Amino acid sequence: MSEYLATSEFDPSEPFAVMIELVRQLVAETRVDGAAVAVFATETTRNLVFASDEGAEELDDLQFTLGEGPGLDAYRFHRQELHDDLAGGQAHVRWPFFSA
Repeated sequence: MSEYLATSEFDPSEPFAVMIELVRQLVAETRVDGAAVAVFATETTRNLVFASDEGAEELDDLQFTLGEGPGLDAYRFHRQELHDDLAGGQAHVRWPFFSA
């Protein structure tokens, strides 16, 4: 990915330009449906910097509104949260409102 980033065309003067390009490439080259990047000041203060699509943006907003979900737990517990199924299984036990 880094080789592609070095040769790709984007405006480096745009805030977060490299991060946005990396997220776009991540979504394009992996099996994820979408991705979002948020900057947290506290558990109740965050700024969504970039979402790869409307679905990723909605999921990020939903987590923040409900106060539960994989993104918030990744922030709270300082670890990756990787889940194949966010509607059932362990996700439903951990985040009942978000997974619904």
